[in-house]
Amino acid sequence: MNVDWILDALRQEFPAEKIEPRSGLRSEAHIVLPPDCIHPAVRLLVEQFDLRHLSTITGQDTGSEIEMLYHFWDGQGLTLRTLLSREEPHIATVTDLIPGASFYEREVSELLHVTFDGHPDPRPLLLPDDWNGEAPLRLRPSVKPPARNTLVPPDGRTASGWPQECAPPKSGEGRMIIPIGPQHAALKEPLSFLLTVEGEQIMDSLLRIGYVHRGIERLCQERSYVQNLHLVERICGICSHVHTTAYCQGVEALLGLEVPQRALYLRTLLCELERIHSHLLWLGVLAENIGFTTIFMYAWRDRELALDIMEELSGGRIAHAANVIGGVRNDVDETQVRSILAQLDELERQVDTLLGVIQHERTFQVRTRDVGHLSVEQVRRYCAVGPIARASGVDVDVRRDLPYAAYNQLTFRTVTSQEGDVWARTWVRMQEIIESLHLCRQVLTKLPRGAITVRAPRRVPPGEVVIRAEAPRGELIYYIRSDGSDKPARVKVRTPTMTALITLRDQMRGINIADVPAVVGGMDLCIACVDR
Repeated sequence: MNVDWILDALRQEFPAEKIEPRSGLRSEAHIVLPPDCIHPAVRLLVEQFDLRHLSTITGQDTGSEIEMLYHFWDGQGLTLRTLLSREEPHIATVTDLIPGASFYEREVSELLHVTFDGHPDPRPLLLPDDWNGEAPLRLRPSVKPPARNTLVPPDGRTASGWPQECAPPKSGEGRMIIPIGPQHAALKEPLSFLLTVEGEQIMDSLLRIGYVHRGIERLCQERSYVQNLHLVERICGICSHVHTTAYCQGVEALLGLEVPQRALYLRTLLCELERIHSHLLWLGVLAENIGFTTIFMYAWRDRELALDIMEELSGGRIAHAANVIGGVRNDVDETQVRSILAQLDELERQVDTLLGVIQHERTFQVRTRDVGHLSVEQVRRYCAVGPIARASGVDVDVRRDLPYAAYNQLTFRTVTSQEGDVWARTWVRMQEIIESLHLCRQVLTKLPRGAITVRAPRRVPPGEVVIRAEAPRGELIYYIRSDGSDKPARVKVRTPTMTALITLRDQMRGINIADVPAVVGGMDLCIACVDR
């Protein structure tokens, strides 16, 4: 993607008086348009430049207006931004051009009371049906909350916001509705599905999240930059370190800090150990979902080695508290390096054995091949990221495409597959474990000498930044805006699972009910990440 060409095309398409030049958004080219130009601008990006990966939509209350930012990505970042009235903010939906924007718009609608004209599914996504009407991210209450599209069955009970087409079918139609969740043996975290089935075949499905929504983005505005380190680390218990890495990189960019090289290498080491841990945990969950308890036990046994190494590095198995603004908290000595290298060798031997089991276990192949298929076009339509995208042949990896930490000084292979099913996602993740082991060895053998942190001021100069990182599940994006105080004015987080959830409807259509656990398990969902 050539950002300069795109900016020139936008300037030619829209009159000069409609484009407001603006500076300050670090790491992203950006352009400001009036609200009625956003949809035509997105159409131009999609149709003329084939730019369809919308990372997220950030909404924020500036006090006088509602600001909307559309963050695009294709090897380079581009942000479209516009300002809406605080009283009755509304803007045209872009879901007709980029279906993956659906959940982004629904989230902004609930948290800021922005109406997206023409949105095909304006149901509640995060907040409960009995919510008091306040917009959690408004600096002060909005004048008029948008109407909530809820379903009230004949007996008067609410139905968690499901639309009318999900009402129980009439007798004789041959179809029925099966609810799954929010608590279910196949779900490691709470979410709800309504499956429309005909016999054993799923004809359609709808989902609902929000059961563990914690309001972390709002809490970030009320805490200092240092306090927020411990807050964002708890967005996800599996990939906590990459969250603090992305957050620290954003704050450091706003501060203009140069982080010591040794600290960048140590951040990278924990990121890759976290990827190994996450993928092995996921494999165990998938295996248990489809009845292979032996593989579950082996995967979780092997994962203990990764946890032991992380505990040796940081003192914590899950929440590491390793990152600080300006570097890292813990260093390693030569004895630890030798110990970790030996443990990595043992872990690789165990992973090779595990890989051989799943490659030659016939029933595992039957349960995962040709199940939950996603094509390249579907991945691009829904803006899917990470192993899910790579398993469908989309070659994306933020570590390579936008290197951060020490990745620009390391060599690794981006693993892809073409099948696009649950087996392909298994293969990609297992191969990524091998690559992560190689990366960890490179980090330890190339580890530069020097300091591990620099002093950082508590107050951050005014500005804004977009930071991306490759979490175990894919592209993680942070938007941070500073107003010059010791607390951020806005922290927006889009986790990879948000892009995965919207693909589930396509994956489930046409499969058997028995394959639902394989599809759900194969996606490696983290609902706490999405709900935040």
